[in-house]
Amino acid sequence: MPRKVTSTKQVWIQLWQGVLTAFSTFSLFPVKTSAYRPENLRFTLSAFPLVGAAIGLCQGSVLLVAQAFSLPGLVFALLIFSLEAYLTGFIHLDGLADASDAIFSRRDRDRMLEIMHDPLTGPMAVIALVIHSLWQMIFWSDLYGLVPQHITQARLLMTLLALPAFLRALSAGLTQVMPKAQKTGMSRTMAPQSDPLANRLLALHGLAWAVLLVLALTWRGLVLVLALGLAWQAGRTYYMKSFAGISGDLAGQALCLFSDLSLLLISLLIRL
Repeated sequence: MPRKVTSTKQVWIQLWQGVLTAFSTFSLFPVKTSAYRPENLRFTLSAFPLVGAAIGLCQGSVLLVAQAFSLPGLVFALLIFSLEAYLTGFIHLDGLADASDAIFSRRDRDRMLEIMHDPLTGPMAVIALVIHSLWQMIFWSDLYGLVPQHITQARLLMTLLALPAFLRALSAGLTQVMPKAQKTGMSRTMAPQSDPLANRLLALHGLAWAVLLVLALTWRGLVLVLALGLAWQAGRTYYMKSFAGISGDLAGQALCLFSDLSLLLISLLIRL
């Protein structure tokens, strides 16, 4: 009996360390964490959606300020996109750039992995970043202009909270369940092997944020969640076929693409 209590206590400590490590690794929020020991990393990806929720709260604040001062839509879009990029330390944009260079090189798997490791930025990376930035700016500006005719402020605030968290649950899910494409790197460090408890916690986390999206957008939220689920499966299939697994850069690319798709779908759905 005493051993069970100790084990439970250790799990709670690991959960808390996972939250701290998630924030210190995937954001610029000022948190202190212990050394990057394996036991401290066990639940890092399970806590990754909390980073998205914190970013969503900051973006919601930007929305309130923008509306209070009647800022133009493009200014709001620039603020909200720049804020997320800054708060994440540009880590996901870096993954998008590296993965784009590798994929559009159209080389074999080993050469693409080498290209992802290359610190130099190629033209495909620049093009991908420009397209992603323009996409985000256009659709954030569009959503800002749809308040309150097509979506209330309260529902948009709920969406801003839930969406970044749910997208990070999808990205973390790829890393948790897929083989690792590289022998080293962040994905292998964070999830060296399958952990049933960590997987269940991440699944519950993703489900909770999906429910909040449905509450915020009603049937449109359900369509959005299902569409993103299909996109997750398509991404998993593609990465397995092309790389025989996942890497940190590919997970970052997936997160950016999920974000682009979600903004497009929301913009279309709330007009129905």
